[in-house]
Amino acid sequence: MPPKISDQSFEDFDAQSEQLSGHDQEYFQLSSGAFSGRFVSAFLGGGVSLHLETASQALEQHVGCPQNVLNIGLVVGGNQPFQANGVTLDGSNMLVTPPGIEIDVISPPDGTILAICIETDRLSEWSDQSGMADPISNLTGRIAIHDAPDLVQSLRGSAMGILKSALTADTADATRGNTISVGERFLSIILAQFSLHRALGTFEMSRRRHCGFSPF
Repeated sequence: MPPKISDQSFEDFDAQSEQLSGHDQEYFQLSSGAFSGRFVSAFLGGGVSLHLETASQALEQHVGCPQNVLNIGLVVGGNQPFQANGVTLDGSNMLVTPPGIEIDVISPPDGTILAICIETDRLSEWSDQSGMADPISNLTGRIAIHDAPDLVQSLRGSAMGILKSALTADTADATRGNTISVGERFLSIILAQFSLHRALGTFEMSRRRHCGFSPF
């Protein structure tokens, strides 16, 4: 089954704040001027979804995460870094938010960020079913920004490739007759990339900055 796609433009940041499925969000505009934004979502199946957000103005975003979803946040574009609970997040970093937490994000004007949302039970099931090691589940517990430029580049490239294919409907032919969803194939890619970069030493748990923890 091909991914389900939503691609919407907004002139109201409150309306845009309601787009991240399953999350409780509240936005405040920090810079002056008219707001414009875009929010693209791709529901890939297998408990995996991608969400790409762009906003013309600086925003303070308060986000409450679902109890069963692990989020990976990757900066895609913008001239200034983002901030997560006061910690800098740029194009070489990866933000990991465990299930059931609250986080405050500052997004710069014209910034673009990508969220990879993974249902934790589906992650465990796919790891067991595929026989692949799961180096992601032990990232849960505290919000953290990981300094891992090579892994970030790999994940961002894979996710953006899938999102672009979904927007142009290229995945329809690729998934026809397939019993494995795009989300499950992407989970395999994610698990393989984490395992590879840990083996190469380009992703180390010690190279992370904790951003606090708040139960949701």
